[in-house]
Amino acid sequence: MIINLDGSAYIDAHIAKISKEMPIPPRPAVVVLPGGGYMYCSAREAEPVANQFKAAGCNTFTLFYRVMEEAKDKNPLIDVAKTIHHIREHAEEYHVDPNRIVTIGFSAGGHLSAWIASAFDDPALEGLDCRPDLAIACYPLVKSHPECFKLLMGLDREPTYDEYAHLCTHNMVHEKTSPMFIWHTFTDECVPLSDPLALAEALNKAGKPFEMHIFPHGPHGLSVCTEETAPMGRDEYNDPYTGRWVDMAIKWMNKQFNR
Repeated sequence: MIINLDGSAYIDAHIAKISKEMPIPPRPAVVVLPGGGYMYCSAREAEPVANQFKAAGCNTFTLFYRVMEEAKDKNPLIDVAKTIHHIREHAEEYHVDPNRIVTIGFSAGGHLSAWIASAFDDPALEGLDCRPDLAIACYPLVKSHPECFKLLMGLDREPTYDEYAHLCTHNMVHEKTSPMFIWHTFTDECVPLSDPLALAEALNKAGKPFEMHIFPHGPHGLSVCTEETAPMGRDEYNDPYTGRWVDMAIKWMNKQFNR
């Protein structure tokens, strides 16, 4: 089911069918946020991720948020906020628990997942019930790559650190930030390890619970680490060892929700 939002943004929703033979309780809702440096939304981090969480008993909502010129004025943040609000408004229709909504994002999508986990009360989101109950950030952009922040700010030049510091997710963490699951690889050549470590340290200082895993090997953009998500069949992206993050994240989510 496709749900259109503002501009080019839309949600690809997959809702499990309910029958008298399978009287299951309302499911968690997982909002999938693909990466792509706020320049595009990666297909490798979209449906393959949703499929893993569907198999784990969740209903999934993959958000293709606004990118490039449309990313200015916090539009990706507004898109994910409207997605969460929409799910809560239609919780009975979608057979989801409105108190069990999870965001999961990759790279720039990881930035967006951590962003909404702290900035749900941003004035731009007034009137939206959009705090995720949990947030998962996979090899997340946190404070590097100013070119990505440039898109969010609508600038035609590289921003200074002072200009984009308010968009760095480690600077946003506070006492009401959603609990997080974070994972990264030591050899990620795109987003430095210092990014997720800064986010983890901010969560620790704020007394917010989190789980974090640093795997020893793996390139940026691993997605679910299967042959399906390996770009052009590259072997280093098909990595069952690092792919354990999927099971770890699902078990973490279930423990938080007492499932």
